[in-house]
Amino acid sequence: MNKEKVALFENILHEVYSHYTNSSDFNGISLTNLMKLFKLNEVEMKNIIKEMLQNNKITLTFSSVFLNPYIKAFHDLSVEKQITLLDNESTDGICVYPSPHYLKQISSPKYTENEPYSRRLFYGEPHFQPVYFELSVLEKFFNDPRYIVHNDDYSGSIYVRSEFYDEMQEKDKINLQTFGLAYTEQSERCIIVYLRYLAKLSPDQQQYWKRYEISGKCKQNIDYLRNTLGEWAENVSIFIAFLEELHHVCEMTKKIGKPPLFRNDYKNNRPKEFAVFLRPTLKNYESFVHSLDKMLSENINKEFFRGDISLEEEIERADGKIEVRTKGTIALLEEWITSRFKPKDPEPMKKLFATLKRIRRERQKPAHSIQEDVYDKKYFKLQDDLIIDAYSAVRTLRLIFANHPLLKSYKVPDWLYEGKITLY
Repeated sequence: MNKEKVALFENILHEVYSHYTNSSDFNGISLTNLMKLFKLNEVEMKNIIKEMLQNNKITLTFSSVFLNPYIKAFHDLSVEKQITLLDNESTDGICVYPSPHYLKQISSPKYTENEPYSRRLFYGEPHFQPVYFELSVLEKFFNDPRYIVHNDDYSGSIYVRSEFYDEMQEKDKINLQTFGLAYTEQSERCIIVYLRYLAKLSPDQQQYWKRYEISGKCKQNIDYLRNTLGEWAENVSIFIAFLEELHHVCEMTKKIGKPPLFRNDYKNNRPKEFAVFLRPTLKNYESFVHSLDKMLSENINKEFFRGDISLEEEIERADGKIEVRTKGTIALLEEWITSRFKPKDPEPMKKLFATLKRIRRERQKPAHSIQEDVYDKKYFKLQDDLIIDAYSAVRTLRLIFANHPLLKSYKVPDWLYEGKITLY
């Protein structure tokens, strides 16, 4: 290789590196821009790029593969695959990066060991490289009222409340755009954060998160990944599905000329406690049970039954006198349904009422005792079991009403009908 060509190679590599390090997100430079900068035609440019690829100096991203080639979202394609795409695609959709091999030879990296995640991103790891953490990494933020921790089924975010931001020390500030639920090899819950978002944290926050990092293999939620990339999730969480079932039960009961069975379908005002909790504590479990009971038995509209069955019952007391009592909502629902619907298999209906009664009993426990909060991973399974049974209960209700003559043509969304539902 003559001196002029060596100099050209070095100048191109310097431009690629300079663009990468001076950009806001370790961005690649467009191949079209490189052609313009060095006054090379497409054939000349692509031939040089091929040599640089084969010498492990650069790497490429393609709009046909990565959608946004200006960030390296995932791991590099093989050199052979990159060369094939380079030969067949327009330069407008190709971006050039310094290779991880080249970056590791840089003697003065932009980031120090105090910024472990920024450093990893600098050295060429992909933006959506998953990093996993113990659940306890969130304790600091849950226990400090200066932070808001959003929790939305399998994803969440953390940021500082606006009223505390100015007075807070820089080392304590955090704006974590998104984190998700994941699972260890032992199927225990953990936290996933993509390297892109960790690299934006302050050095102090990066050091804090680093202490809780899990080195073993973990499994990320595929729907969380799709959401992060702006794609539609394939499944819907069981919590969203529960609210959808509640909504359709209300709509179906109105279509048969009755008041809605539930006073509120909570579709647009979901209780914050009605979600996967991230800390397995007695307090969180009790809050979840409380919200679930409020959405079910406490939410049943007694006006639905008026005119069909008596809303009161006569009870003979020990002294022989008759006392008139208002019937409970679960009792009313059970009486109304069993007097009108005779299924071939009564088991799902029995389980429906057993579930409503169990949730009511679980809610009443803390009302009669004072208990200290307890941290125990068993509460994860207790919540899982309860939401599965609760969803089954409202689904059974919807299927019962689907048998009404006026509702034969009633349709629910395809995903609900086909059961495209996941626990998280």
